[in-house]
Amino acid sequence: MDVIADRLSDDAALGAQPFTSASVSDNENVRGIDAPSVYVSTDGAQLRPALEALAAEFARVSQHGVGSQELARAVARIRAAVQDAYDGRDSVQDYDYADQYVSAFLEGTPYPAAQEEYDLANAILSSITPESVSAAFTARRNVAAPHVLIVGPQDADAPTVEAALQIVADADATEQSPRDDLAQSSGELLADAPDAVEETSSELLIDEPSAFLEPTHLVFPNGLQVVIDSTPIAEGEVTFEARSPGGLSVVSDTDLPAAIAATGVVGASGLGTLDVVQLDQVLADRSVGLQLSIEPTQEAMYGGANTSDLETLLQLVHLYFTSPRADQAALDNYVAGALPFADDPTRDPDTAGFLALADARWGDAALRWTSALSRDQLLGLTAPDIERVFGDRFANPGDWIMTITGDLDVGETTDLVRTYLGSLPGTGVTEAWVDLQPDPPSGITEREVQAGTGDKGSLTVLYTVPWDASTRDELTLQLLSTVMTSRLTDHVREELGASYSPYAVTFTEDEPDHDVVTYVQITGDPAGMADLAAVLQDDLRQLRDDGPAGTEFDAAHQQLLSDLDYTSNEALNSLFFDVLAGDVTFDDYFGESALARSIEPDELRDAARRAVPESDYIQVVVVPA
Repeated sequence: MDVIADRLSDDAALGAQPFTSASVSDNENVRGIDAPSVYVSTDGAQLRPALEALAAEFARVSQHGVGSQELARAVARIRAAVQDAYDGRDSVQDYDYADQYVSAFLEGTPYPAAQEEYDLANAILSSITPESVSAAFTARRNVAAPHVLIVGPQDADAPTVEAALQIVADADATEQSPRDDLAQSSGELLADAPDAVEETSSELLIDEPSAFLEPTHLVFPNGLQVVIDSTPIAEGEVTFEARSPGGLSVVSDTDLPAAIAATGVVGASGLGTLDVVQLDQVLADRSVGLQLSIEPTQEAMYGGANTSDLETLLQLVHLYFTSPRADQAALDNYVAGALPFADDPTRDPDTAGFLALADARWGDAALRWTSALSRDQLLGLTAPDIERVFGDRFANPGDWIMTITGDLDVGETTDLVRTYLGSLPGTGVTEAWVDLQPDPPSGITEREVQAGTGDKGSLTVLYTVPWDASTRDELTLQLLSTVMTSRLTDHVREELGASYSPYAVTFTEDEPDHDVVTYVQITGDPAGMADLAAVLQDDLRQLRDDGPAGTEFDAAHQQLLSDLDYTSNEALNSLFFDVLAGDVTFDDYFGESALARSIEPDELRDAARRAVPESDYIQVVVVPA
């Protein structure tokens, strides 16, 4: 199935196809049911040709088997995952153990020791050949009836059940032309490593290092700052994050559509001299991932790798700065995926509700916060514009900060950073974000949207309060989030039986304004939305007036203290950014637990009065059309 999905993904990535992506699923919706499947994504008008292409690929594998190179790519991807799991065997989380225990008890799933599982997996992978895969695939098809699942909007041009099964039968009865196997991959992202550039300064960020906090801060001649920290938190894993001020706030109105589409298109394109298929081949045996983002006030990269693949991760970063690509096929797929929602946002209730909320909050400036392009904006995108705008946002390392945290050797990592990051060409220009965010509307703003079908509605309430919160405030607001969600769960779902999933969260924003934002969503019977809104406001009113009950405060307090005892490489990366920005100190970080223990119920009541005011919020109700 991986080979078929790879073939179809390659087709979509390299040119116009009746689908935009392909993926694999086991369809394990019921224990004991095993239905390996390949899904393709398309729009409603292309369901029939997409099914024809999918059925033809199944028939082609039955008739001609698979190639050695495409099989090697699929095997390498699985082998990398096996290696990743083995390298992290001594830092497996408790919930992973719990899942394995449950599967072993309920389903009889084998539960070998880490070494046994690793040896067995590699032995199986080493035994796989194109002939064995082809034989197993054919044997499976010979004893299993075709399973076709078609999901689409009501107005989609979907074949009937009989027509769908006939498409599969016709593909099997047709002599399919064989595919050429993949070309042998060079296995390299960069033909030659750039010359290393020494840092201009290197110092510890912290005065008193600890077992997991000994961050080294490097500054390079190109202006780039890099923080490296070796931690024992997750064995065999390294996390990476990078940020640069600016983002969509410094992009002109003319270039805004291209900037919004840029990371989606560039991230789905080739890189450097490699097209997207060649890039996938090179990365198949590496456990590495990197996401790109252009946000309202910053550019960012988020990623991670197995420790042994850290060099590959930094090579990717280097290439996105020096030779990104915006391939036409990637742009075509991006536009095809976005057009249905641009043409009719009401087809998806969540999208429709979000856009209504964004319009109420940001008005004419909403595009910079929603990234929801119109049909005309999507059709006006060009690959050269996207590549130019992406380069404008990512080409200059001078105002970037990058953090690398995890199971690493600081000296070896420093050498890699000098080679792939210190060597990045820089312009010396630094940017700052621009505050383009309008103030939240005053008073109560109410919207109702009709979208989707079915018997579920949703109520969303947004509070935005100007507030430069202190560390103590932030901890109190975390308590408030927990208490609100607990109260809604008990009252709305358990007592009224009226909701599937009440949810509340309060968080702080520092850019472009210092705000405290509270987001509450409740789903339930569409006919009962008015009642749910009244119940929500009554619960919040009681919280403002009386504060939390003793039991709910104690439960939330204990959860907060437990959360503060837990850390992660990702959390440390965020800490380093905050320290360099001057927002917090390491003393603040180490003092959080003591500070949290001292918070009293009255402080939570006062935070509720300020964060969820009775007369200033946006409310959006979504009901079926």
